[in-house]
Amino acid sequence: MAPIPISVNLSYVHLRNQNFLESFYQIVKKYQVPPHLLEIELTETLVFENLDVLLPIIDKIHKLGFMRALDDFGSGYSSLNTLKDINVDILKLDRAFFNSYQNQHSLRSEYVIQSIVELAQK
Repeated sequence: MAPIPISVNLSYVHLRNQNFLESFYQIVKKYQVPPHLLEIELTETLVFENLDVLLPIIDKIHKLGFMRALDDFGSGYSSLNTLKDINVDILKLDRAFFNSYQNQHSLRSEYVIQSIVELAQK
């Protein structure tokens, strides 16, 4: 069977254990899974409230070969600074963007989604 990527949400509990990434790396190594198939998801809330703690962790995630994802972008504390300050491989937009896409403001929603994607790519 072809392997598929797996996402793991990073939580406050992980931040208490400075070696949590080593555990993930040992599992990947033990089962010979390519590291890029493990996606570490950061929520905007976690980033916003712990940016100084997270920046070195985000770099280490990359150095170990794992993918870095920003989950639920555009919800809660949404800030373009988040895109500016952290380096991620994957940007997951909050579902609210797509729920409103179905209503009368669909063209406006489409423009906003397109603009966020363009910013993230740059």
